[in-house]
Amino acid sequence: MTAVPDTERSNSRNATLDGLRGLAVFLVVLAHVWIVYPFDRLEDIAPLDGWFRGGNIAVSMLLVLSGFLFTRSLLRAHETSGPSGLLGPLLRRTLRISAQIYLVLLAVLVLAEVDSTDTTSPDTNTRSAVAIGTYTWNWYVRDHALDARPDLGHLWYLNAELHVFLLLTLAIAFWGRRRTLLTIGVVALIAAVTWWRWYVHDTEGWYSASLRTSTRADAALYGVLAGLMWDRVQQWRREAPAAAGASALLIIGTIFSCSMLGIDAYFKGQGIVIAFATAVFVVAASMGGTDGGPVGRLFGSAPLTRLGTVSLTLYVWHLPVYWFMSRHTKDWSNLSRAMATAAVLIVLVSLVHRFVDEPVRRWTSNLMRKEGNSSPTSRPASRTRSSRSS
Repeated sequence: MTAVPDTERSNSRNATLDGLRGLAVFLVVLAHVWIVYPFDRLEDIAPLDGWFRGGNIAVSMLLVLSGFLFTRSLLRAHETSGPSGLLGPLLRRTLRISAQIYLVLLAVLVLAEVDSTDTTSPDTNTRSAVAIGTYTWNWYVRDHALDARPDLGHLWYLNAELHVFLLLTLAIAFWGRRRTLLTIGVVALIAAVTWWRWYVHDTEGWYSASLRTSTRADAALYGVLAGLMWDRVQQWRREAPAAAGASALLIIGTIFSCSMLGIDAYFKGQGIVIAFATAVFVVAASMGGTDGGPVGRLFGSAPLTRLGTVSLTLYVWHLPVYWFMSRHTKDWSNLSRAMATAAVLIVLVSLVHRFVDEPVRRWTSNLMRKEGNSSPTSRPASRTRSSRSS
Protein backbone atom coordinates (compact mmCIF):
# COMPACT_ATOMS: atom_id res chain seq x y z
CA MET A 1 0.00 0.00 0.00
CA THR A 2 1.52 0.54 -0.51
CA ALA A 3 4.48 0.08 -1.38
CA VAL A 4 7.38 1.15 -3.60
CA PRO A 5 6.04 2.57 -6.87
CA ASP A 6 7.57 1.87 -10.24
CA THR A 7 9.61 4.80 -11.52
CA GLU A 8 11.67 5.52 -14.58
CA ARG A 9 15.33 4.57 -14.48
CA SER A 10 17.72 6.97 -12.84
CA ASN A 11 21.10 6.72 -11.17
CA SER A 12 19.67 8.18 -8.00
CA ARG A 13 16.51 8.22 -5.99
CA ASN A 14 14.94 11.01 -4.03
CA ALA A 15 15.88 10.54 -0.38
CA THR A 16 13.07 12.81 0.85
CA LEU A 17 10.41 10.74 -0.90
CA ASP A 18 12.05 7.57 0.41
CA GLY A 19 11.81 9.10 3.88
CA LEU A 20 8.14 9.91 3.42
CA ARG A 21 7.54 6.34 2.33
CA GLY A 22 9.53 5.12 5.34
CA LEU A 23 7.49 7.25 7.73
CA ALA A 24 4.25 5.92 6.27
CA VAL A 25 5.21 2.24 6.49
CA PHE A 26 6.48 2.83 10.05
CA LEU A 27 3.02 4.12 10.97
CA VAL A 28 1.45 1.02 9.43
CA VAL A 29 3.73 -1.23 11.49
CA LEU A 30 2.90 0.72 14.67
CA ALA A 31 -0.83 0.60 13.96
CA HIS A 32 -0.78 -3.21 13.98
CA VAL A 33 1.60 -3.70 16.90
CA TRP A 34 -1.37 -4.32 19.23
CA ILE A 35 -1.38 -7.88 17.86
CA VAL A 36 1.84 -8.67 19.73
CA TYR A 37 1.77 -5.92 22.36
CA PRO A 38 -1.79 -5.23 23.52
CA PHE A 39 -2.22 -1.73 24.93
CA ASP A 40 -4.70 -1.47 27.79
CA ARG A 41 -4.36 2.28 28.22
CA LEU A 42 -2.82 3.70 25.08
CA GLU A 43 -4.22 7.12 25.92
CA ASP A 44 -1.75 7.35 28.81
CA ILE A 45 0.99 8.28 26.33
CA ALA A 46 -1.11 10.94 24.56
CA PRO A 47 -0.50 12.68 22.22
CA LEU A 48 2.07 10.08 21.10
CA ASP A 49 -0.73 7.53 20.97
CA GLY A 50 -1.74 9.13 17.69
CA TRP A 51 1.26 7.43 16.10
CA PHE A 52 -0.24 4.06 17.04
CA ARG A 53 -3.61 5.00 15.56
CA GLY A 54 -2.42 6.40 12.24
CA GLY A 55 -2.75 3.33 10.03
CA ASN A 56 -5.35 4.88 7.74
CA ILE A 57 -3.35 8.10 7.57
CA ALA A 58 -0.29 6.08 6.55
CA VAL A 59 -2.13 4.21 3.81
CA SER A 60 -3.33 7.50 2.32
CA MET A 61 0.25 8.79 2.30
CA LEU A 62 1.45 5.66 0.50
CA LEU A 63 -1.35 5.83 -2.05
CA VAL A 64 -0.66 9.49 -2.83
CA LEU A 65 3.03 8.78 -3.33
CA SER A 66 2.34 5.72 -5.48
CA GLY A 67 -0.22 7.58 -7.56
CA PHE A 68 2.19 10.45 -8.18
CA LEU A 69 5.20 8.36 -9.18
CA PHE A 70 3.21 5.94 -11.31
CA THR A 71 1.49 8.79 -13.14
CA ARG A 72 4.86 10.37 -13.92
CA SER A 73 6.11 7.02 -15.24
CA LEU A 74 3.07 6.66 -17.48
CA LEU A 75 3.33 10.20 -18.83
CA ARG A 76 7.01 9.78 -19.69
CA ALA A 77 6.31 6.44 -21.36
CA HIS A 78 3.46 8.01 -23.34
CA GLU A 79 5.67 10.90 -24.49
CA THR A 80 8.41 8.50 -25.55
CA SER A 81 6.44 5.68 -27.16
CA GLY A 82 2.80 6.71 -27.28
CA PRO A 83 -0.01 4.51 -25.94
CA SER A 84 1.94 1.32 -26.70
CA GLY A 85 4.61 2.32 -24.20
CA LEU A 86 2.22 2.36 -21.25
CA LEU A 87 2.28 -1.39 -20.84
CA GLY A 88 5.86 -1.25 -19.56
CA PRO A 89 5.26 0.73 -16.33
CA LEU A 90 2.09 -1.23 -15.58
CA LEU A 91 3.78 -4.58 -16.15
CA ARG A 92 6.82 -3.65 -14.07
CA ARG A 93 4.63 -2.48 -11.21
CA THR A 94 2.43 -5.59 -11.36
CA LEU A 95 5.38 -7.98 -11.42
CA ARG A 96 7.09 -6.18 -8.54
CA ILE A 97 3.99 -6.50 -6.34
CA SER A 98 3.11 -10.00 -7.54
CA ALA A 99 6.47 -11.45 -6.54
CA GLN A 100 5.85 -10.42 -2.94
CA ILE A 101 2.16 -11.29 -2.89
CA TYR A 102 2.59 -14.81 -4.22
CA LEU A 103 5.56 -15.52 -1.97
CA VAL A 104 3.79 -14.44 1.23
CA LEU A 105 0.67 -16.30 0.13
CA LEU A 106 2.69 -19.48 -0.40
CA ALA A 107 4.40 -19.10 2.98
CA VAL A 108 1.13 -18.57 4.85
CA LEU A 109 -0.60 -21.52 3.16
CA VAL A 110 2.31 -23.89 3.80
CA LEU A 111 2.48 -22.87 7.46
CA ALA A 112 -1.28 -23.31 7.75
CA GLU A 113 -0.83 -26.98 6.88
CA VAL A 114 1.91 -27.69 9.44
CA ASP A 115 1.20 -25.18 12.21
CA SER A 116 -1.21 -26.58 14.76
CA THR A 117 -1.86 -23.12 16.22
CA ASP A 118 -3.34 -21.93 12.91
CA THR A 119 -7.02 -22.79 13.24
CA THR A 120 -8.15 -21.18 10.00
CA SER A 121 -10.42 -23.54 8.10
CA PRO A 122 -9.26 -25.05 4.78
CA ASP A 123 -12.23 -23.44 3.04
CA THR A 124 -11.20 -20.00 4.28
CA ASN A 125 -7.62 -20.61 3.16
CA THR A 126 -8.74 -21.71 -0.29
CA ARG A 127 -11.13 -18.83 -0.84
CA SER A 128 -8.63 -16.29 0.45
CA ALA A 129 -5.85 -17.70 -1.74
CA VAL A 130 -8.00 -17.63 -4.87
CA ALA A 131 -9.09 -14.04 -4.25
CA ILE A 132 -5.56 -12.83 -3.55
CA GLY A 133 -4.06 -14.74 -6.47
CA THR A 134 -6.61 -13.32 -8.91
CA TYR A 135 -6.30 -9.75 -7.59
CA THR A 136 -9.91 -9.69 -6.43
CA TRP A 137 -9.04 -9.68 -2.73
CA ASN A 138 -10.39 -6.17 -2.18
CA TRP A 139 -13.77 -7.22 -3.58
CA TYR A 140 -13.78 -10.48 -1.62
CA VAL A 141 -12.95 -8.81 1.70
CA ARG A 142 -15.69 -6.27 1.16
CA ASP A 143 -18.31 -9.03 1.02
CA HIS A 144 -16.64 -11.65 3.27
CA ALA A 145 -14.61 -9.65 5.77
CA LEU A 146 -15.22 -12.08 8.63
CA ASP A 147 -14.38 -15.11 6.46
CA ALA A 148 -11.04 -13.80 5.15
CA ARG A 149 -7.66 -14.59 6.66
CA PRO A 150 -6.83 -11.68 8.99
CA ASP A 151 -3.08 -11.95 8.50
CA LEU A 152 -3.49 -11.19 4.79
CA GLY A 153 -6.11 -8.48 5.07
CA HIS A 154 -3.63 -5.69 4.40
CA LEU A 155 -3.07 -6.99 0.86
CA TRP A 156 -6.45 -5.39 0.16
CA TYR A 157 -4.66 -2.12 -0.53
CA LEU A 158 -2.23 -3.56 -3.06
CA ASN A 159 -5.08 -5.15 -5.00
CA ALA A 160 -7.06 -1.92 -4.94
CA GLU A 161 -3.99 0.05 -6.01
CA LEU A 162 -3.44 -2.18 -9.03
CA HIS A 163 -7.07 -1.70 -10.07
CA VAL A 164 -6.70 2.08 -9.89
CA PHE A 165 -3.44 1.95 -11.85
CA LEU A 166 -4.99 -0.23 -14.54
CA LEU A 167 -7.78 2.31 -15.04
CA LEU A 168 -5.23 5.14 -15.01
CA THR A 169 -3.19 3.41 -17.71
CA LEU A 170 -6.26 3.12 -19.91
CA ALA A 171 -7.17 6.77 -19.29
CA ILE A 172 -3.72 8.01 -20.32
CA ALA A 173 -3.75 5.71 -23.34
CA PHE A 174 -6.90 7.45 -24.58
CA TRP A 175 -6.39 10.99 -23.29
CA GLY A 176 -2.65 11.27 -22.67
CA ARG A 177 -2.32 14.05 -25.24
CA ARG A 178 -5.22 15.96 -23.72
CA ARG A 179 -3.65 16.71 -20.37
CA THR A 180 -6.08 19.48 -19.42
CA LEU A 181 -9.10 17.27 -20.05
CA LEU A 182 -7.51 14.45 -18.09
CA THR A 183 -6.75 16.78 -15.17
CA ILE A 184 -10.30 18.07 -15.06
CA GLY A 185 -11.57 14.49 -15.07
CA VAL A 186 -9.35 13.55 -12.11
CA VAL A 187 -10.52 16.61 -10.15
CA ALA A 188 -14.12 15.59 -10.82
CA LEU A 189 -13.37 12.03 -9.70
CA ILE A 190 -11.80 13.28 -6.46
CA ALA A 191 -14.93 15.30 -5.74
CA ALA A 192 -17.17 12.34 -6.58
CA VAL A 193 -15.20 9.86 -4.46
CA THR A 194 -15.13 12.29 -1.54
CA TRP A 195 -18.90 12.76 -1.70
CA TRP A 196 -19.45 9.03 -2.08
CA ARG A 197 -17.24 8.22 0.89
CA TRP A 198 -19.10 10.70 3.08
CA TYR A 199 -22.43 9.24 1.93
CA VAL A 200 -21.41 5.63 2.60
CA HIS A 201 -19.97 6.59 5.97
CA ASP A 202 -23.13 8.44 7.01
CA THR A 203 -25.54 5.74 5.79
CA GLU A 204 -23.61 2.49 6.37
CA GLY A 205 -20.90 3.44 8.88
CA TRP A 206 -17.11 3.56 8.85
CA TYR A 207 -16.70 -0.22 8.54
CA SER A 208 -18.46 -0.38 5.19
CA ALA A 209 -16.67 2.75 3.99
CA SER A 210 -13.29 1.24 4.86
CA LEU A 211 -13.86 -1.86 2.71
CA ARG A 212 -14.95 -0.27 -0.56
CA THR A 213 -12.38 0.53 -3.21
CA SER A 214 -14.64 3.31 -4.45
CA THR A 215 -14.46 5.06 -1.08
CA ARG A 216 -10.70 4.67 -0.60
CA ALA A 217 -9.49 5.74 -4.06
CA ASP A 218 -9.31 9.46 -3.30
CA ALA A 219 -5.73 9.36 -1.95
CA ALA A 220 -4.41 7.65 -5.08
CA LEU A 221 -6.32 10.18 -7.19
CA TYR A 222 -4.67 13.07 -5.32
CA GLY A 223 -1.35 11.51 -6.28
CA VAL A 224 -2.46 11.18 -9.89
CA LEU A 225 -3.50 14.84 -9.89
CA ALA A 226 -0.11 15.84 -8.49
CA GLY A 227 1.59 13.86 -11.25
CA LEU A 228 -0.51 15.51 -13.93
CA MET A 229 0.17 18.99 -12.53
CA TRP A 230 3.91 18.51 -12.00
CA ASP A 231 4.99 20.10 -15.29
CA ARG A 232 2.62 23.02 -14.84
CA VAL A 233 3.86 24.02 -11.38
CA GLN A 234 7.55 24.23 -12.32
CA GLN A 235 7.18 28.01 -12.55
CA TRP A 236 6.81 28.03 -8.75
CA ARG A 237 9.96 26.03 -8.11
CA ARG A 238 11.35 28.79 -5.88
CA GLU A 239 8.37 28.39 -3.57
CA ALA A 240 8.95 24.64 -3.26
CA PRO A 241 10.94 24.78 0.02
CA ALA A 242 8.17 26.72 1.77
CA ALA A 243 5.51 24.38 0.36
CA ALA A 244 7.48 21.34 1.49
CA GLY A 245 7.91 22.75 5.00
CA ALA A 246 4.26 23.72 5.39
CA SER A 247 2.97 20.41 4.07
CA ALA A 248 5.41 18.45 6.28
CA LEU A 249 4.08 20.26 9.35
CA LEU A 250 0.54 19.51 8.23
CA ILE A 251 1.35 15.82 7.75
CA ILE A 252 2.95 15.50 11.18
CA GLY A 253 0.14 17.49 12.78
CA THR A 254 -2.44 15.20 11.18
CA ILE A 255 -0.66 12.16 12.60
CA PHE A 256 -0.74 13.67 16.09
CA SER A 257 -4.42 14.53 15.63
CA CYS A 258 -5.18 10.79 15.65
CA SER A 259 -4.72 11.03 19.42
CA MET A 260 -7.96 13.01 19.63
CA LEU A 261 -9.80 12.02 16.46
CA GLY A 262 -11.16 8.59 15.69
CA ILE A 263 -11.73 6.74 12.46
CA ASP A 264 -14.89 8.72 11.72
CA ALA A 265 -12.75 11.84 11.30
CA TYR A 266 -10.55 10.04 8.79
CA PHE A 267 -13.53 9.45 6.53
CA LYS A 268 -14.38 13.13 6.70
CA GLY A 269 -12.03 16.11 6.90
CA GLN A 270 -8.93 14.35 8.21
CA GLY A 271 -8.67 12.13 5.13
CA ILE A 272 -8.88 15.15 2.84
CA VAL A 273 -6.20 17.03 4.78
CA ILE A 274 -3.65 14.19 4.73
CA ALA A 275 -4.19 13.46 1.03
CA PHE A 276 -3.85 17.12 0.06
CA ALA A 277 -0.83 17.73 2.31
CA THR A 278 0.97 14.64 1.01
CA ALA A 279 0.27 15.62 -2.61
CA VAL A 280 1.80 19.06 -2.04
CA PHE A 281 4.77 17.50 -0.26
CA VAL A 282 5.62 15.03 -3.03
CA VAL A 283 5.45 17.73 -5.70
CA ALA A 284 7.67 20.10 -3.71
CA ALA A 285 10.15 17.38 -2.74
CA SER A 286 10.38 16.07 -6.30
CA MET A 287 11.38 19.56 -7.47
CA GLY A 288 14.32 19.60 -5.07
CA GLY A 289 12.45 21.84 -2.69
CA THR A 290 13.86 20.13 0.37
CA ASP A 291 17.55 20.22 -0.55
CA GLY A 292 19.66 21.36 2.39
CA GLY A 293 16.67 22.36 4.49
CA PRO A 294 15.23 20.93 7.71
CA VAL A 295 12.63 18.93 5.81
CA GLY A 296 15.31 17.28 3.71
CA ARG A 297 17.42 16.50 6.75
CA LEU A 298 14.47 15.00 8.61
CA PHE A 299 12.89 12.96 5.85
CA GLY A 300 16.24 12.19 4.27
CA SER A 301 17.62 10.74 7.50
CA ALA A 302 19.15 7.28 7.28
CA PRO A 303 16.50 5.44 9.38
CA LEU A 304 13.56 6.77 7.37
CA THR A 305 15.19 6.31 3.97
CA ARG A 306 16.18 2.75 4.85
CA LEU A 307 12.59 2.01 5.85
CA GLY A 308 11.45 3.57 2.59
CA THR A 309 13.80 1.34 0.60
CA VAL A 310 12.34 -1.84 2.12
CA SER A 311 8.79 -0.50 2.49
CA LEU A 312 7.13 -2.90 0.06
CA THR A 313 8.67 -5.95 1.75
CA LEU A 314 7.98 -4.62 5.24
CA TYR A 315 4.38 -3.81 4.38
CA VAL A 316 3.66 -7.22 2.87
CA TRP A 317 5.30 -9.34 5.60
CA HIS A 318 4.72 -7.52 8.89
CA LEU A 319 1.12 -8.63 9.48
CA PRO A 320 1.67 -12.38 8.85
CA VAL A 321 4.69 -12.24 11.18
CA TYR A 322 2.66 -10.44 13.85
CA TRP A 323 -0.11 -13.06 13.80
CA PHE A 324 2.32 -15.97 13.67
CA MET A 325 4.28 -14.70 16.66
CA SER A 326 1.13 -13.90 18.64
CA ARG A 327 -0.03 -17.51 18.28
CA HIS A 328 3.29 -18.98 19.38
CA THR A 329 4.11 -16.66 22.28
CA LYS A 330 0.86 -16.52 24.22
CA ASP A 331 2.58 -17.22 27.53
CA TRP A 332 5.27 -14.58 27.01
CA SER A 333 5.23 -11.09 28.43
CA ASN A 334 4.17 -8.33 26.07
CA LEU A 335 7.67 -6.86 25.98
CA SER A 336 9.37 -10.20 25.29
CA ARG A 337 6.87 -11.01 22.55
CA ALA A 338 7.31 -7.60 20.92
CA MET A 339 11.10 -7.79 20.98
CA ALA A 340 11.14 -11.31 19.52
CA THR A 341 8.67 -10.25 16.83
CA ALA A 342 10.82 -7.25 15.91
CA ALA A 343 13.89 -9.48 15.59
CA VAL A 344 12.10 -12.00 13.37
CA LEU A 345 10.63 -9.24 11.22
CA ILE A 346 13.98 -7.49 10.73
CA VAL A 347 15.71 -10.69 9.67
CA LEU A 348 12.88 -11.79 7.38
CA VAL A 349 12.46 -8.40 5.71
CA SER A 350 16.22 -8.12 5.15
CA LEU A 351 16.38 -11.54 3.51
CA VAL A 352 13.29 -11.13 1.33
CA HIS A 353 14.32 -7.66 0.24
CA ARG A 354 17.81 -8.82 -0.70
CA PHE A 355 16.98 -12.14 -2.35
CA VAL A 356 13.52 -11.46 -3.77
CA ASP A 357 12.59 -7.80 -4.11
CA GLU A 358 15.97 -6.54 -5.32
CA PRO A 359 16.46 -9.30 -7.94
CA VAL A 360 12.90 -8.75 -9.21
CA ARG A 361 13.49 -5.01 -9.37
CA ARG A 362 16.70 -5.50 -11.35
CA TRP A 363 15.03 -7.99 -13.68
CA THR A 364 12.10 -5.70 -14.40
CA SER A 365 14.08 -2.44 -14.52
CA ASN A 366 14.70 -2.67 -18.27
CA LEU A 367 11.52 -4.53 -19.14
CA MET A 368 9.81 -2.80 -22.06
CA ARG A 369 11.74 0.40 -21.36
CA LYS A 370 13.27 2.69 -23.97
CA GLU A 371 16.49 4.59 -23.47
CA GLY A 372 16.50 8.26 -22.67
CA ASN A 373 13.87 8.36 -19.96
CA SER A 374 14.63 10.41 -16.87
CA SER A 375 12.88 10.82 -13.58
CA PRO A 376 11.58 14.17 -12.32
CA THR A 377 11.63 12.78 -8.81
CA SER A 378 15.42 12.49 -8.71
CA ARG A 379 17.55 15.11 -7.02
CA PRO A 380 20.79 16.47 -8.42
CA ALA A 381 23.67 14.08 -7.90
CA SER A 382 25.19 16.18 -5.13
CA ARG A 383 22.09 15.78 -2.98
CA THR A 384 20.99 12.21 -3.58
CA ARG A 385 21.83 8.82 -2.25
CA SER A 386 23.56 6.72 -4.82
CA SER A 387 21.20 3.88 -5.57
CA ARG A 388 19.14 2.62 -8.43
CA SER A 389 15.59 3.79 -8.93
CA SER A 390 12.95 1.31 -7.85
